[in-house]
Amino acid sequence: QLSLLQQIGLQPVLDKCANCRCGYDSNWHQVYFSSFGNGLVCRDCEANFADKLRISGQSAAHLSNLKSLTGANDKIINEIEKLLTYHFTEILHRRPRMAKYILKCKTY
Repeated sequence: QLSLLQQIGLQPVLDKCANCRCGYDSNWHQVYFSSFGNGLVCRDCEANFADKLRISGQSAAHLSNLKSLTGANDKIINEIEKLLTYHFTEILHRRPRMAKYILKCKTY
């Protein structure tokens, strides 16, 4: 899904705040994702985005370092899948048809 977003020029900003460009690190106490902002949003900027979703620090860490996704547990993978489904829904202005099947899957 992230490769598709990259290919069409809509890859979200996952290694820093999409608003202030402050680099992501594990010291961020609260992490958000904004589809309108197209990426991660820090606690200082989250007030500017009404569509923000709060995500766990572990999910943000895996998103900022995509190579680490192979070692992520099912809970993190499901959270990231929900986030990507939300993002695609916002981009397409409708929920992707396959989303209900992907989100039901527990093992990858």
